[in-house]
Parts: sequence; structure tokens; C-alpha cells
Amino acid sequence: MGDWGSLVVGSALARIIPDRAVYGYDPNFDVQAHLEKFNSVLAKLKFGGTFGFGAKRAADIISDIARQHDVKAQYLLVSLDREQGLVSGNASRLDAKDPKLKRAITWATGYGAWHGKPEAEWSTKWQGFEKQLAGAASAAQQARTGRGPYASVPEIVATKRPIKLLSPPGAQVTPANIASAMLYVYTPSRNTGVDNQNLFKRHAPDLVA
Repeated sequence: MGDWGSLVVGSALARIIPDRAVYGYDPNFDVQAHLEKFNSVLAKLKFGGTFGFGAKRAADIISDIARQHDVKAQYLLVSLDREQGLVSGNASRLDAKDPKLKRAITWATGYGAWHGKPEAEWSTKWQGFEKQLAGAASAAQQARTGRGPYASVPEIVATKRPIKLLSPPGAQVTPANIASAMLYVYTPSRNTGVDNQNLFKRHAPDLVA
């Protein structure tokens, strides 16, 4: 990929994805059909409820969170796949009773699982499938409006200020748009660009074409 210390606006990885791939809820996107297309275990799972009543399909939770936060469900699917492989990766093929699946769902989007900190120090308030999705969705909107941990994102894009990456040490990237800056702040790594581009091409090819 060349010299990451000199990566600037205009690079393919400075604009990972267009903003439309993250923002704006699409009521016509069928999350359940998408999960079934990849034979994901999430297509069969339900969450919540009491004594078997009132439980919601994983697909419905994804759609509801996307609608509530005005983001694309495809963005949430990418988040689930990037962090835990729950849509088309290894975790998507685990048995519903496998303890590994439980852990993957607990930290489904990696929200609150701080980079460089032991799991004992991760934020337990964000544990659980629905909370993890809400965290990822709220991160996108915070980046868009300049709030919370993502308050600096609009200024980073407007002034073309580089983001320092944790991996590789000393590398930096100058994001070209809000969605790309948000993803680099979320995961400050060299792999963020390539990983997200590949996953968006898989789960939302029409949005990144």
C-alpha cells in the first residue's frame, strides 16, 4: 500500500466508502433475506421476550436500530461481520448453543470493547446484541453531528486533519468524508480501509459502486 505516513485525501483508502453507504434508513432492504442468503446463524436467532413470548428476530432488531438511528441496515451488517464474522464469517456458522457464539453476540459490533485494553475493562453497559447495534448506530450519528467520542470527526474532514493510527505505529490517514473518518476513529488501524471496503462490496455493492 506504500507509505502510510503520507496517505492523503484522494487515496482509495482515504475514502473508504461514500456517506450514503452509512446514512439514511432504507425501509426496502430485507435484512432477513440477506442473512438467509449467507446462511448466517443470525437468520435463525431471536432475542428477548419472556417464556418464549415477545422475542424478536435478529433481523428485526437490526432493522429497528437502523430506522431509529437513520442509518443503513447494511452498515450494521458490515459492523457485525467486521468485528465478529456474524453474517458471513466464521461465527455465522457456529451452532446456536456454542459458547463462542454467545461471546461473539455479546460484543457483536465491538462497541465499548476498547482497543488496547483487557476485556475486564470493556464497557459492560454495551453488552448484548441490541445494545451493540445501538452503539454502532449511535457512533455513526455522533460522527455526523460532531458529538461524544466522535465530536472531532466533522472538523477532521473539513480541515483535512490526519488521524493517527494505532496500527501500524506512526501511520496516519487523512479521511475524505464523514463515514470514512468515523470508521477510522472507530478502529484506528491500517486494515480498516481494506476490511471495510471488502465487506461493503459484499453486503452493499449498490451503495459503494
